[in-house]
Parts: sequence; structure tokens; C-alpha cells
Amino acid sequence: MPPDNVGGAVRGGATTLYTPAVLALAAELSRFPPQADHPLRVDVRSRVCGSRIVMTGTLDSDLRIADVGVAVSACAVGQAATALLVRSVTGCDAGDLAKAREALTQFLSGTAGNAGWPGMDLLAAVSRHAGRHAAVLLPWDAALALVEQGATARRAARS
Repeated sequence: MPPDNVGGAVRGGATTLYTPAVLALAAELSRFPPQADHPLRVDVRSRVCGSRIVMTGTLDSDLRIADVGVAVSACAVGQAATALLVRSVTGCDAGDLAKAREALTQFLSGTAGNAGWPGMDLLAAVSRHAGRHAAVLLPWDAALALVEQGATARRAARS
């Protein structure tokens, strides 16, 4: 039996996953393409779902993200999560990102009522789809890897 179309959202089983808001977020990624002039570049892949993110960026003198660009190969949920990350990641350091990732992990597992990141309420239905959790967490893994790459490069330059 095909999924019902309820209020413009594809409904499968008991939860709505691909809402118009999620699809609109996914479409936002075209505003944040990877930049050839960014000195940092990471390529992360989820072993769970196969999602892939290439993230480029720059850090400020305090190792906070100054600018990012992304290329995402993921389901619409993973794309939407990435869009939410890039909307608000400027100014974040590794500690901010790790804290946000942990809050998001707890939110997805149902042990926290707040995801700890602006807009994540739009992805609340994902908590009931464990197979999509990796796609939602991957943008934070990419951003953490980007900051670590920048910190490593900075330490090497000082040596």
C-alpha cells in the first residue's frame, strides 16, 4: 500500500518524515556550495546509511568556524540536517559542536526534549526512525572534523 499524502507530507507508518519544511531545508543547500579557496576540506561518510558530506571551510584565530560550504549526498533528512547546521555554525568551536552533537544524540534517542540546535524541531519525527539518525548526526561529525583539521594545521605551522 503506498504512503498517504497528508497535508503535503509523505506519511508512512505512524510518523511524517518528509514534510514540506524538511524538503525546503534540503533545497537550501544550494546556497552553501563548497569553495575552492577554503583552506580546509573534509570528506565524511556514514557507515550506517552511506550518506556523504564534503565540507570546506575557514576558521578564525580562535578556531571557530568562520565560513563553510558543503556538498551532500544523503536522503532529504540528512540534507535538511546539514542545512540546519550551516545556518548556525558560524562562530562555533569544537566544544560548541561536541556539546550540540551530544544534545542532538540525546534528542534523537528520546532522552532529551530539546535538540540544542536552532530549527531541529523540524526533524523531530526522525527520532522514531533509528536508521536516519546517522544521517542527521553526520553534519556535526563533518564540522568537528573540519575544526580538528584546522587545529592540527595550526599546530603544525607553529612547530
